[in-house]
Amino acid sequence: MRLLATAEAAPAPQLRDRKEIPDRFKWNLTHIFPDWPSWQAAYTELEQKIAAYAALQGTLAKGPEQLLAAMKLSDDIGQLTYKVWYFAALKYDEDQRDNQINAKRQQVQILFAKASQASAWFNPELLKIPLPTVQAWMAGSGDLAVYRFALEDLYRQQEHVLDDKGERLLGSFNERVDNWLDFFTYTQFIDRDGKFQLKMLSVSAFDPLSRSTGPMLKEESFHLGAGNNGLLRMVSAGKMPLEVIQRFFYKWIPTAFDLFGTDNSSSAHWAYVWGLKGRYDERENPTEADRAHLNEYSRELYRQEIVRLVDRLNRLVADRDRWLKVPDTKFNRKIGQWAHQMFTVGGEPMTDRTQYEAYLKTVLPQPEHYAVVHAVAKEPGWIAEKKADGLAVSPTSFERDAALC
Repeated sequence: MRLLATAEAAPAPQLRDRKEIPDRFKWNLTHIFPDWPSWQAAYTELEQKIAAYAALQGTLAKGPEQLLAAMKLSDDIGQLTYKVWYFAALKYDEDQRDNQINAKRQQVQILFAKASQASAWFNPELLKIPLPTVQAWMAGSGDLAVYRFALEDLYRQQEHVLDDKGERLLGSFNERVDNWLDFFTYTQFIDRDGKFQLKMLSVSAFDPLSRSTGPMLKEESFHLGAGNNGLLRMVSAGKMPLEVIQRFFYKWIPTAFDLFGTDNSSSAHWAYVWGLKGRYDERENPTEADRAHLNEYSRELYRQEIVRLVDRLNRLVADRDRWLKVPDTKFNRKIGQWAHQMFTVGGEPMTDRTQYEAYLKTVLPQPEHYAVVHAVAKEPGWIAEKKADGLAVSPTSFERDAALC
């Protein structure tokens, strides 16, 4: 026996074609949907039901009929979601090399994020109705009484439920981070809001809070560096289509604008008056604060900063017509004075809901764009090698650019 003999790896098992495997060893997904057209019809129905559920916002207090309608529609959405998701997911498990099926699976995941935001209103709105009122409604309606446990349990958990604005804000984080472009865009723009919030807290009159922000700002800088350098390397490599990158900017930047909170915020006003929080540029800004518009002021400073960052990316793009852009602050907002209103990426108003929904599909990532990102990320050289930033032409400009991170 040769103890020092070179170890030989066992040969990789040969994969069998699924078509060669007897049907009795394979699952039968026709019990969910007979074919892809049936799945697509159900997906379309699910989209419509989610929109119908969102349209119920503001109606619960009108009476038991409206509450029952919301509960039944929620049930329908849950059952349809289960079928639409598992058919696509299990089909993908049959052959994970099939990018078309993977695109359908991702299509459902995108819809899940929309559903989460569309339903964020329900719990806060229901809890504004006194529990005895809801119990009286259930006593008079056998159909509504079916939901007694779910409804009363929500009231038991009332202290853990955010208000409507808080639920919508939390819904902003339910957007799916699916790929490297998502990740770099998220860390560039969404994590940057964290930098702004921490810097505003760094001037807090509550000393333990203000002193704690230093280490957190340092940690946040690593996130921002990952996003900033990742996008620079991706654009520099030239493999990822700029039109696709632009769609992901339009996906994430409106969410970042939302994270600065409501306009004309009384909470921001009193946090400033009581010394809990300052302005982002409090140390450098000698002017009197506009206390009625503190969130708007911070959001505008943020917008100016990310415009400079996107301009920095555009130094790598020779064709000016293809330069990347920051959307107008009114586009696709979920929080603030422009919430749920219809504007283009350039800030132009739209009036027709159907046309607006169609327009969003022309500017936001669709399943085929997620498929493109996954395909490009498998190619050699899809992202440039990590190296020192060659965009800075002098120590002064380097420090100025680095400060953006």
